[in-house]
Amino acid sequence: AGAAGTGGVKVLFVARVGNKRLWADEQAVLKQLEEDPHLLRAGGGGGHQKPRVQRVLLEQLSVERQCRALASTHVIVAMHGSSLGNLFCASPGAVVVEVFPPGFHLDMFAVLSAAVDVYNLHVTDGDLLTPLTMGHPGGPWTNN
Repeated sequence: AGAAGTGGVKVLFVARVGNKRLWADEQAVLKQLEEDPHLLRAGGGGGHQKPRVQRVLLEQLSVERQCRALASTHVIVAMHGSSLGNLFCASPGAVVVEVFPPGFHLDMFAVLSAAVDVYNLHVTDGDLLTPLTMGHPGGPWTNN
């Protein structure tokens, strides 16, 4: 299928509901993704197109709709958790940014990503999300 579409990089931001591993400031993360200079440059066509950021609650979609969403995106940003269980649907060459709470790390979705030629970037303890963690001492998540 591939991550087709017009203009800019398509970013799938996986929101969560419930009370585990929630984004502390979801709006700040979304804003950062929309303004990220690396994603602007990656838009292709020699220009700087704004990334197309789509917020989605994968856990509330059917497996078929989850697969369609994952297959049609370039970058997936998500907290570590079961919402990444259908990464096998992502397009080869896509990137998943998997965010872990402090002191926690598992490789299971990295293994799944590698099997389908998806690049998995682990973000642990806020090491790569410094702009997103400002004002959130524990990182961009909360464990209410």
